[in-house]
Amino acid sequence: REELAAAIGARHTNRKSSPRQPFAPEVLEALRAAAGSVDGAELHFLTEDGDLTRIAELVGAADRLRMLHEGLHREMDGELRWTAEEAEATRDGLLLDTLELSPGDRAGVLMCRRHEALAFIGGFGGGRGLCKMAEKAFASASAVGLLTVPSVAAGDFLRGGRALQRLWLAAHASQVALCPLTVLIYMFARLHHGGGGGLDPATTDELQAMWPRYRQLFPVTPEQGQVLLFRLSRADAPAIRSLRRPVDDILDVVDA
Repeated sequence: REELAAAIGARHTNRKSSPRQPFAPEVLEALRAAAGSVDGAELHFLTEDGDLTRIAELVGAADRLRMLHEGLHREMDGELRWTAEEAEATRDGLLLDTLELSPGDRAGVLMCRRHEALAFIGGFGGGRGLCKMAEKAFASASAVGLLTVPSVAAGDFLRGGRALQRLWLAAHASQVALCPLTVLIYMFARLHHGGGGGLDPATTDELQAMWPRYRQLFPVTPEQGQVLLFRLSRADAPAIRSLRRPVDDILDVVDA
């Protein structure tokens, strides 16, 4: 598909917020067709205001669990690059400026670097304010999508990756901003396929309570592979993009 190939070098994550604008049906159908061109891949959408509010609450709750969990919080902290100098030195991870945060949210993220403070808050069931950032981001979402494959087998996820690239390229070609939402489905995967390993009992209990609410929004089963949850919107291009290493630094090509 030449029209998708032309977008490979330009495709990006767009976290900008803007007023919600409903999509014409043909826009979502084009994305569904792009994903569905890969055998076994299915794309589900939420577009109603009430459904978008409910998925925002679940994503926000997952963000809170991640921030309050020491191991997951440490992992998140390790992904962020806090200054332009640090980003230039590593050329990986997410530069804080690319998150498109308001001044208040940026200050909150900086405060949350101290896990001992978060542990104190979580100790008495607090931290509900940690959900607010996701809920604000969803105010601009025109739709939320979920890409699934039949199982969690490696082959299905390989095909799911192909479908993801096709739908993301199609979104870019249609001037649709796409932002991944990974935490919620990754935590569900740990719950259902990892035996809850690494999660404390309180986190596991909350995830189990969230699962029926999630299934009311998306027709999924624990056996299916959830490749990506993402929000879609109309938004201006991001002001800055994360740096990446040159291909030669990460890929060795060996002549046959």
